[in-house]
Amino acid sequence: MGNEVETELKCLKCGGPFGESTVEGGIVSTPCLACGYVMQGIYCAAVDPQPLWRIRIHWSGKGPTLKEAALLRQFLPKHAHYSIQEVRGLYAGATEWSERMLSKDDMLQLRAAAEARGFQVETEEEGENIVWPKLPMRPITSYGAEFNLSFHPKGAIFATFGELGSQVIIASDRSPTTTETETVDIPLERGVRFLDEIAALDPLGIPNALPSGIDGMTVEGFIREAGGAWKFHAWSPDPRKHPRQHGFILALYQLASDLARQPALIEFLEDLHGYLQAGLPVKVYDGTPRRIR
Repeated sequence: MGNEVETELKCLKCGGPFGESTVEGGIVSTPCLACGYVMQGIYCAAVDPQPLWRIRIHWSGKGPTLKEAALLRQFLPKHAHYSIQEVRGLYAGATEWSERMLSKDDMLQLRAAAEARGFQVETEEEGENIVWPKLPMRPITSYGAEFNLSFHPKGAIFATFGELGSQVIIASDRSPTTTETETVDIPLERGVRFLDEIAALDPLGIPNALPSGIDGMTVEGFIREAGGAWKFHAWSPDPRKHPRQHGFILALYQLASDLARQPALIEFLEDLHGYLQAGLPVKVYDGTPRRIR
């Protein structure tokens, strides 16, 4: 019996069997049939197998004309909140507006609107859907975020803490068909410091922070603890106006930045730094001689 492998998940409190799971508000709940304990986690729906698309909308020169800026305001998301001169300023020196990871319906709608206004448009499939790292199925404490950056590849950071150890998982979409991923063990002292930083934010109560904006980044944060699971959304959270959302993201970034070793993922984290309002983009390496990047 000592060599048998347990394949069925048992209740952490009494060792009894779990019943059927239910999903409500994005949270999956699984009750123990013996003692009534309910295990919860974030519900992850199946990935839509349809391909995603990229679109490029070109104008006549370096930066849109007054007329082209006025036309862009008519159909591009959130541009209506800006004046014509502000739209020109956003794209001064640029020759196009582009967007990635669009559904086919969204791409077709944007293409039709742009072509109807005289713009030249290019579209192409992104390739295979991005595969993000899969977290362990066993009950585990985890904190993570997915980052959709305006001018850089998207990425994700997850920190997990459980019976089998603590790890940080870093992933970045470095090309339309490839996801760079690195998993690194978290040293005990560094993990304790991270958990203290997160606990001070009361993570299960972090609200959404979605002010309007064009550039920047959108963030989806994930929390899974013994007390429950939670998810929040934010757009380029400001450390003064949205300190909890910003603090959560900054703690993940700093943990990943301390431990990442793969060059492609170090580049992703350096790109991410520019969206975080986290001080000068400088990294100091211990040792002799001391190195500064």
